[in-house]
Amino acid sequence: LNISYTKSLGRRVYPSFNVEMHMAGQPLSKLASVSYDPSRPLYVCCDFNVDPLVWVLIQPYSTSPLYRVVGEICRRNATIDDALWEFIFRFSTEEIVMKAMEEFPDYEDAYGRNGKLEAGPLGHKLPVVIFGDASEEKSTIYSRVKAYSQIKAFLKARGFDVHMRVPEKNPPRHHRVQVVNHCIRRGELIVSWMAEQLRLDFENGIWNSAGTDMVQADDGDASGLTRSHASSALGYMLCRVWKRESTENPQTRSVPRGATSYLPKFIRGWR
Repeated sequence: LNISYTKSLGRRVYPSFNVEMHMAGQPLSKLASVSYDPSRPLYVCCDFNVDPLVWVLIQPYSTSPLYRVVGEICRRNATIDDALWEFIFRFSTEEIVMKAMEEFPDYEDAYGRNGKLEAGPLGHKLPVVIFGDASEEKSTIYSRVKAYSQIKAFLKARGFDVHMRVPEKNPPRHHRVQVVNHCIRRGELIVSWMAEQLRLDFENGIWNSAGTDMVQADDGDASGLTRSHASSALGYMLCRVWKRESTENPQTRSVPRGATSYLPKFIRGWR
């Protein structure tokens, strides 16, 4: 009864993740639930893909857990417009949502399936901060610069207070994974059950044979959804806002340069 197929999985990319501890409402979790709070900023962490396109929705807090995943947008065979319209249905004002439904009656079926007006009739008024993938892909219709310009213009035109925090280039993949694992290990990340793709990445993501990337095969559940997209989106954000204790990039030294230290030579980056 106590067997855990997730914990016994070899080559896990995110071994720090434990469902009982890092999913809201579980026995070892710090919080009974995690839900959207209209009185807090909303981080939108973007990973661009066609199938699936995944945006992870996070709200920051000043008390632990600092980063609370309140949901996600997962679109099949999608464009950026698809994700944007789902975001509008969920977080824009009632006036804008009702107008969209009148003008395009099929929007309810296409974009309203995951709920609407989560922020109430007045919509989300706090800042919307955009993080995400900075790399270019051959399959992308628009360049990353144009894509983020489109996102910013679309949301600003509908009254959102948009702030962009997308880097010029992505951090190295292993660095990004280490940052996410460190944040999880410190208990500063908690995930809502509404973020299904992120949970599946954390549980089922494994390194390929070369140890260079997560295997992007599907879970064999007939959904056809592949892994790595949600956790990558989260990692782009954490690399901007979370500082990890690194053994690769020393910041300060406990003894003056040239002095004899009793510490083992292989330990670097001590504080």
